[in-house]
Amino acid sequence: MKRFRSLKDIEKERYRLYLEKELAGYKLEYFFRNTRKNFSAENFLENSVGNWFGRTIGRFIRKKTNP
Repeated sequence: MKRFRSLKDIEKERYRLYLEKELAGYKLEYFFRNTRKNFSAENFLENSVGNWFGRTIGRFIRKKTNP
């Protein structure tokens, strides 16, 4: 465990952790706000089918090259 030299160091560390938590909260809020705003079923289906197809082709190629 990290040892602190003074009360001031403890306060600095506590404030740094508080800022990290706030930043993570803002990032998460921004992500969900954009997801809701930019969501379309058509894009979702395209991406899902595209990802599935890519994974399937990748597996097929790996099986062919590594019997």
